[in-house]
Amino acid sequence: MINILLSSRLKYPKIFIFLFILGLNGACGQLSMPASASTNEPQIVSSTVSENIAPKTLFPIVQDDKWGLIDKSGQVVVEPRFDYIGDFKEGLATIKVGNKYGYINKSGQVIGKPMFDGVENFSQGLAPIKVGYKYGFIGKTGQIVIQPTFGGAREFKEGLAAIKVNGKFGYINKLGKIVIKPTFDDAREFESGLATIKVGNKYGYINKSGQVVGKPMFEGAGYFNEGLRAIRIGYKYGFINNSGQIVIKPTFSDVYFFNEGLARIKVNGVYGFINKLGQVVIKPTFRDVREFHEGLAVIQEGDKYSFINKLGQVVITPTLGRAFNFKDGLARIIVGSKWGFIDKTGQIVIKPTFDSVEDFKDGLAQIKVGSESGYIDKTGRVVWQSNKIILATLNEPFQIKRKQSAILESEQLQIEVISVQNSLCPPKFQCIREGELIILVKIMKDGQELENVTLVLYSLSIQRGENSKTFGGKYTISLVEVQGNDTFTLVVSKNNK
Repeated sequence: MINILLSSRLKYPKIFIFLFILGLNGACGQLSMPASASTNEPQIVSSTVSENIAPKTLFPIVQDDKWGLIDKSGQVVVEPRFDYIGDFKEGLATIKVGNKYGYINKSGQVIGKPMFDGVENFSQGLAPIKVGYKYGFIGKTGQIVIQPTFGGAREFKEGLAAIKVNGKFGYINKLGKIVIKPTFDDAREFESGLATIKVGNKYGYINKSGQVVGKPMFEGAGYFNEGLRAIRIGYKYGFINNSGQIVIKPTFSDVYFFNEGLARIKVNGVYGFINKLGQVVIKPTFRDVREFHEGLAVIQEGDKYSFINKLGQVVITPTLGRAFNFKDGLARIIVGSKWGFIDKTGQIVIKPTFDSVEDFKDGLAQIKVGSESGYIDKTGRVVWQSNKIILATLNEPFQIKRKQSAILESEQLQIEVISVQNSLCPPKFQCIREGELIILVKIMKDGQELENVTLVLYSLSIQRGENSKTFGGKYTISLVEVQGNDTFTLVVSKNNK
């Protein structure tokens, strides 16, 4: 079932540390941070935010377990030295240094000192922070402006922030003054003048005066999107408007938020779409659907995925593997176990050669090969890659080390040196003489393991041996050079027919 509050997204791990996480079931919890942490503290360059930093999109990178930032061209603008970097909000991003958290600006300058046990993004000029087991707020100079005295805190929206005192939730203003007394069992940010609150096991809404709008009567409540909010009564879902009035009656087995004027709904186990009047505009006939993005929505029929327009017409036929929403003009697909991208004509524009990809954002998409990451532009050109991803070209030598992966995108080949043995024989192989170097190479094609190839050097001094092998019926891989027993120069060529 698609939950009206929860959805899964492929992203970098967020730094939402704390505070109290509010869902349909009113659960409270704390999201975990990235596991790796170093106690090496970066130099604090500045304790203020420069107002003259040009607005630009930066992208997080990970190199040898340290986080940095690149710009759209792939140029490193913040060297990898942090244990985590979050998204930028209002010009600042959350960071982790050892087991403490803080903020940087887009020049990589640390704001104040990473000294907090938990942090959140800035909103309306303030950010929630955690010190010990208490929560407060800091300003953009890194100074604490609301002392950490609360049992929980959420970000400011519309001038107010939800806080927790003695197990109950209320609201403060930007001076830290409690303006709505903590009397609720749960509370959420204000949106369009209303905030979701929980009383007992029912959800309702309050205005900025703290007055309850109607009677808390919902078992679940979502976020406002395009002027409507999903609600649940019993086991049925509908929508309310900004005044808290039910405008689409709870008659559906499941719903999701409105996007581009339509919301997906579930009736009798299948999905379709309604408009803001509650009228069914695309009949529920699909096994699964995703929300509309850039005028198209993914649908699933059987084990096939395709795209429909807002008239319900299939415009990209089910010739793909698994498919996802269009973002920035391209959509992610999975063919076999590899990820690539299609355009709005359904043509594959970036071949499925990666182990995972993220959606395009501002012209770049994150890719992964094994555990290593990089970024590509919309032509599929890699603009940045970690040092364990090698980009190779047919008929041209390339250097590779053990556990590194080389990608030949033109042939959809992935090559990895998985083991190196010197003077020792692995099972199933016969050593010809002492001192030989045996290199085991795994080759993948179209996301499937093609075969393992063994390359042998009988003598490191004269570099001769069984150093070329044919694979896949039409390719040859050759060992050209060995440097220090751990760096190898290989070349892949296509055999003449």
